[in-house]
Amino acid sequence: PSSGPRGRITKDDLHNFVKAKLSQKEAGPAVTGGTGIPAIPPVDFAAFGPVERIPMTKIHKLTADNMTRCWLNVPAVTQFDEADITDLEAFRKSMKAEAEKKGVKLTPLPFLIKASAYALAELPQVNASIDPATDEIVRKGYIHIGIAVDTPDGLMVPVIRDADQKGIWEIAAEASELADKAKNKKLKPAEMQGAT
Repeated sequence: PSSGPRGRITKDDLHNFVKAKLSQKEAGPAVTGGTGIPAIPPVDFAAFGPVERIPMTKIHKLTADNMTRCWLNVPAVTQFDEADITDLEAFRKSMKAEAEKKGVKLTPLPFLIKASAYALAELPQVNASIDPATDEIVRKGYIHIGIAVDTPDGLMVPVIRDADQKGIWEIAAEASELADKAKNKKLKPAEMQGAT
């Protein structure tokens, strides 16, 4: 508020305003470092399948805090590893006639989805999220894998649910169907939610 004549702001008003703002900053989130990054909105993972809630230990909390701090302060690096998929490609091509009979296009994607689902089943600690409201690790009892689909309106990520319980043919058909829906603007919001 201004205290000068006719509602004008005085030098004292300005000094008081700055002091008030500085004291608010000091009382702010010193523990988190005040990153200014909006909090992750809460997600009900149980809406997408069974979950197991595990209380975070002190080590889990410290690790999460340190990893977050590193993510914010250390430059991002991407590593690429090469894998020889000669045998996979030969197998995929040998299945071309069967794929045509089934009316399915057999690309490398279903194999990558199946391999990812297998890895997530073998490493359940990777198929988890942290609930910051309850300091719990939420280990998901489901494996739903999102696939990126480039559309004229931008990237869409439909979800193949229970990928660990499906075969290559089923995954291939579903991936193709979801990609077509994405490109034709027919995806429902529920088809883009709940990815692992």
